[in-house]
Amino acid sequence: MMLTKEQLLRAAKIIEVEIPGVGTAKIRELTRSRKQEFDSWIRPGGKLNAKREKLMDLKLTTLCLENGDGSLMFDYETEESFEEFATSIEETPSGPWSLINHEVLRVNGYITEVEDDLLGKSDSSNQTLEDSSHTD
Repeated sequence: MMLTKEQLLRAAKIIEVEIPGVGTAKIRELTRSRKQEFDSWIRPGGKLNAKREKLMDLKLTTLCLENGDGSLMFDYETEESFEEFATSIEETPSGPWSLINHEVLRVNGYITEVEDDLLGKSDSSNQTLEDSSHTD
């Protein structure tokens, strides 16, 4: 299928994914402007920030995870409030965060269906995104 202008100018996708043992997560795809903000957060002044690099999976997840009403589940006014949050969850189980982060990476195009297959995570019944495969 040939790419169209409408496909590029579409609204951000929102998916709902069942996270085993936790419940349904509602995940919003980043817009271009939010992705640029995220990239700038990781690399302030163009240099990779080691402290932020360690927190980037959590930051990305908080930028995409929504409440049922469509508002962000975690919305921080300041960098300090995000860091306090990150510190407060250090001793909580990582499993749910890892599962949610995997879906956040997938909806934002950081993980492809091929990579999902390699990780053993591809399940056509759980795919809510449009098929991104193409033929040559």
